Amino acid sequence: LRGLFSLAVEEGFIAANPLRSFRFYVEDRQTRALSSTELREILAKLRAIQAAPAGEVQAILYDVVLVGAATGMRLSEVINLRWSWLHEGLASIPLSSTKHKRRVVSQDKKVKIVVLPPAALAVIDKHRTKSMGEFVFPMRRRDPRVISKAIIALRTKLGVPDFHYHQLRHTFSTALSAQSDLATASAALGHMDIKTTMRYSHPGLERQRELVTKTSTKLLGKVSK
Repeated sequence: LRGLFSLAVEEGFIAANPLRSFRFYVEDRQTRALSSTELREILAKLRAIQAAPAGEVQAILYDVVLVGAATGMRLSEVINLRWSWLHEGLASIPLSSTKHKRRVVSQDKKVKIVVLPPAALAVIDKHRTKSMGEFVFPMRRRDPRVISKAIIALRTKLGVPDFHYHQLRHTFSTALSAQSDLATASAALGHMDIKTTMRYSHPGLERQRELVTKTSTKLLGKVSK
């Protein structure tokens, strides 16, 4: 797109390229997995920050990071998590709600099934008594960039200068794959029809629960709510 505007400038159709100084987001394909030591250190420091938060974002940052670390969920999925999506230790996330910033609910029946291990459930459950709306985590501005900016601001204090939220998904995926074959690991974060989802009896589900719980425990150890 920037190239098209540059061509328009050369041809005299416009005076200047409006995207000249715009920085496009490029996914870092070299994202490294965090060690369990780094991850636990990050969580411990976020837990301390949550005890005396400077604003609403710091008040939920530990919870949002822990759920991402324990499940491999994307940041947009975590902050848009709704109570109506939670059933028997699983989250049924409409596909249109993944990888997007906006709070869009899918109109089709396809959902992404995420197993919620005990560590994630403990954090989620504590919000049941104080949540006043449809969302699990209270945020006035429900935008992934709000969380990302908060993390960047705290990187030095957290002791991991290159830490960013997507590392949680990569770290979880790496640990998950190391404990199982690729097909089983993939199925643990797979897609299925909503009718099958509501029965929660598809083949391999219990194996997936065990695998995700084992992986989160190995990564996080004993965590605080």
